[in-house]
Amino acid sequence: MAPKITKEIAVGVLLLLILSICYMGFLPQSMKMMTHTALVVVFGIVASLIWYEKPADEREQSHKLVSAQVAFTAGGLVLVGTIVYGGLTATQIHPSIYLSFGAMVLGKILGRLWASRYR
Repeated sequence: MAPKITKEIAVGVLLLLILSICYMGFLPQSMKMMTHTALVVVFGIVASLIWYEKPADEREQSHKLVSAQVAFTAGGLVLVGTIVYGGLTATQIHPSIYLSFGAMVLGKILGRLWASRYR
């Protein structure tokens, strides 16, 4: 496996680990702030890796496209599942769920428009 892919996978796993620690509930209050700060920092690293990567060839560009499609679909499935579950169980759904799903869809639309115009 290429070193670049290994680094991306390692940072992604670190992000998931920190995210799971944030919501386990066993942390003392003082550790929660540090853990959430680490989550924000690692997410910033992941976002910068995603935005500044340059594909070397068409195959790598295809891999990048497929991973973006899978990520969008997975995020959408989780958010839609949360909305449907909340609606069926008559529980209060936090507005951030709706905003997150709307931001994903709007980001996809705006990204396509930007890419077709400037790339």
